[in-house]
Order: sequence, then structure tokens, then C-alpha cells
Amino acid sequence: MSNIVITGSTKGIGRGLANEFARLGHNLVITSRGQDDIERVIKEIAKKSEGRIIGQVCDVTDKKQLQALWELANGEFGSIDYWVNNAGYASGQNPVHKVPESLIHPMIDTNFKGMLFGSQVAITGFRKQGSGRLYNMLGGSFDGKRLTKGMGVYS
Repeated sequence: MSNIVITGSTKGIGRGLANEFARLGHNLVITSRGQDDIERVIKEIAKKSEGRIIGQVCDVTDKKQLQALWELANGEFGSIDYWVNNAGYASGQNPVHKVPESLIHPMIDTNFKGMLFGSQVAITGFRKQGSGRLYNMLGGSFDGKRLTKGMGVYS
């Protein structure tokens, strides 16, 4: 049984990962920016799991919240085996040259800075505990091969 943290784990791929890891009996930390989403997903997947599942509100654009997430998971489980940077934000489906600046910044903050901050926190923690694996998820295509039209900034 492994101890796993998944950012952005109440929708999409993150929710799918959480469901599968729960089914396999791993301990999980479910995260989202919304407590209601966390509670809904925990209720849904806890029935399938022999592992412990906890939730934490976390905005990945805030490194302090990511550090608090690490400390919560490490405190609850004693160590973290896997950290999955999955949180992502997409807004609108505009060609790159037509995306308003007001939509660009939140995507960069979440998709790039959030992944970078999460990686910094996880790598520092893994080095202290002597082991761990980091996974960074990428999006922007439905088939994993071709960029989805209008998702250039997101990708």
C-alpha cells in the first residue's frame, strides 16, 4: 500500500486516478480548491477502498498551501510515496492569437507555476525522507497525440 498525494483530484484525470488508486487500496490525499468537491469525491471513492482517504483544500498557485499539503500528508501517513501534480486550469477555447491576457495569467499560474511549486515541495520532501516519485501530468489533448483546437495556451 502506497501513500499518494494528487493535486486537482476531484475532476477529470485526477478523479480517475483517485478512483483507481482507492480501488487498489492505497492511502490518498484528495485536493481541490473547493471543500464541497473534496467531500463529494471522498464519499464516492471511500466505499471502494481499504486505504485511508483524506482531503485538503489547496490552491497550487500558493506554495505555502502546497507545503501545508505535504506536511498534512506526511503527518497522517508517515511518508509520501507518490506526488502527482495534476491540477490544471483551462478557460475558453480560443486560437492562441485571440486569447485575452486576462485568461492567460490564471492558466500560467496554475498549470506552470503550480506544477513547479508542487515539484519543489515534493522533491525537497522526498530528499529528506530518502525516496519518493514525482509525476507531472500534461493536458491539452483528448487523445494524447494531437493538441485540441483552441487549447494552445492551456497546453
